[in-house]
Amino acid sequence: MDVMFLLAHGGGMGPWIWDRLTPLLDHRAFCLESRIDAALDLDRATVADCAAHLVRAIRAAGSVRLVVVGHSIGGLVAGVLPVAELPSVAHRVYIAASVPVAGKRALDDLPPGARILNRVAIHLQKRGVTTPAPTMEKMIRSRFCNASDESVIQEVLAHPVLREPPCLAFERIATTTASSGPSTYIRLLRDGTISPARQTFLAGRLGNPRVVSIEADHMVMLSRPRELADALNGVARMVVG
Repeated sequence: MDVMFLLAHGGGMGPWIWDRLTPLLDHRAFCLESRIDAALDLDRATVADCAAHLVRAIRAAGSVRLVVVGHSIGGLVAGVLPVAELPSVAHRVYIAASVPVAGKRALDDLPPGARILNRVAIHLQKRGVTTPAPTMEKMIRSRFCNASDESVIQEVLAHPVLREPPCLAFERIATTTASSGPSTYIRLLRDGTISPARQTFLAGRLGNPRVVSIEADHMVMLSRPRELADALNGVARMVVG
């Protein structure tokens, strides 16, 4: 059975973030385009709705062995997938990602200051208030692309920051399958968004994952696509056996 990568982007991003990576992968890749079904109201969506959207993409892939890859907040959705109902999921990969815990919110994993800022930003977005461009550029340069060259920074700045379902930050997770089945956590050692120590802590929630470290910032798929491709191709080789 063939192997396919299903790539779930991080918060505010889109499938474009994988453009430098996918040509380097040894197997086909499907990039998730949206977080929820287009018919759903973003503000009323639940984490279960986000997971159901991902499940539909998995089932549409057909008879393949899937490596589900979640970047950043994309890991939260990957971590609530009903693994028992999806035998095609052979491995899950978390890239500097949130790992859900039953009874907790993704927001709870942030430091107090960042928690407040994120809460305010989400509420302002809901009211149609966007972050000023200079402020957004400063944040991208200092936190997301702090180890990237200028071409990567300009590529990120060229794309709008997409609004996410508030449930991904505020909803308490009912159940999680994050520690079920084989998984890999990819630590980004120069990440300005989530520290390597924090990533190690989150990886521990997966039980006994395979851990791979890359000397890269949060946007590793753009700044170090070859290193990330090597890590993902290594996972695919394990899946193939």
